[in-house]
Amino acid sequence: DTDTLSPQANLAITKTDGISTADAGGTTTYTIVATNTGPSNAPGTTVADTFPANFTGATWTCVGAGGGTCTASGSGSINATVNLPAGGSVTYTVTGSVPIAATGTLVNTATVAAGGGITDTTPGNNSATDTDTINACIVNPVVVNNSNAGTGSLRWAVARACQTAGQNTITFQPGPGTTEGEEKPNAPDITSPLSVSSQIVLTGNVNIQGPGANLLTIQNVAAAGGSSRIFTVNPGVVVSISGVTLSGGNVVGGFGGAILSAGNLSLSAVDIRNNSANLGGGGVRIEPGSVVNIVDSTIRNNSSDLGGGLDSNGTVSMTISNSTFSGNTATFASGGLSNTGTLDLNNSTISGNSAPFGGGIGNFGTANINSSTISNNTGSTIGGLYNVGTTNLKNTIIANSSPGVDCPRVSGSINASY
Repeated sequence: DTDTLSPQANLAITKTDGISTADAGGTTTYTIVATNTGPSNAPGTTVADTFPANFTGATWTCVGAGGGTCTASGSGSINATVNLPAGGSVTYTVTGSVPIAATGTLVNTATVAAGGGITDTTPGNNSATDTDTINACIVNPVVVNNSNAGTGSLRWAVARACQTAGQNTITFQPGPGTTEGEEKPNAPDITSPLSVSSQIVLTGNVNIQGPGANLLTIQNVAAAGGSSRIFTVNPGVVVSISGVTLSGGNVVGGFGGAILSAGNLSLSAVDIRNNSANLGGGGVRIEPGSVVNIVDSTIRNNSSDLGGGLDSNGTVSMTISNSTFSGNTATFASGGLSNTGTLDLNNSTISGNSAPFGGGIGNFGTANINSSTISNNTGSTIGGLYNVGTTNLKNTIIANSSPGVDCPRVSGSINASY
């Protein structure tokens, strides 16, 4: 007598993120466990999970137990072949983001399926679904505490702010001693400084409005490192920051002590001071293709090897008006600021900065300098303006540079008019 044996296995899967609500603009982590209670082994088992549109940027890891094996890591949706011996399991940990514009529910289903020739004795447990209600983005969120993270923090407000213009303004609850604070004695208060222990990455359009640079300082308190800055602006993002002081950035092996921007950045009435980044842009670093507009601001006492106050890289567009760069230092060039793209500098003062080459400004692109003063800057050879591009001066004073060289034409051209 000859009988054909048919392997049988009881495969099952579970899935949960441990929550019932998910925040738009936040992240969530799923745990997916596929098991085989036997009696037969189940090689060639498929675990699958196609993530929905409102769960993005998914990355995952997988570990086996009881002899179960799987690919250790990956990204995107899961469609994997795993080995599940009797008594074995595999566990996936999946992390992804809920887009800021997401609404409704987040529904996600994972499945497990036996390989060829294996009968699953209980197919009803081969699918698991997790459902969360999505908390919609917040219109014009208010920062109400000094926490580094969590509800009411600046980091929370940045992540949860809606993206529509007019709905993405972040403000700060007044602290004690202000008129508003006295009117709301029981409200949580913001006190200065507001400390952040890791950079805040701006991935969406936001308008951060502080009460005044003399009233609120946002400071980095993280140890020196490659991302020990305050803000990073991602490519394509439109960001406005006003009415705050940014200090304490301490980037080693990187750029942009206070701000590293690859997007469209506007700074108004800000004070960027006492930051450092050893590779470039002690205060601010502008990346290729970016646009920056700085008005009524002060960038002072920052340090780097290039562009002590501000450093640009590649083709950028910068407009700076009614602002002051002072006390910034660079170990190589461009103590005050470095331009590699197009710079329009209007009604501004560049004074008391230092670098071996171009204590005040290093121009490697096109600089249009109007009604400004570049004075009392120090360099080993060139104190005022180090020019290897094209500089157009109008109604501008360059004077009192040390060691007495204000603006020699290293190369390129310098054109002056009144």
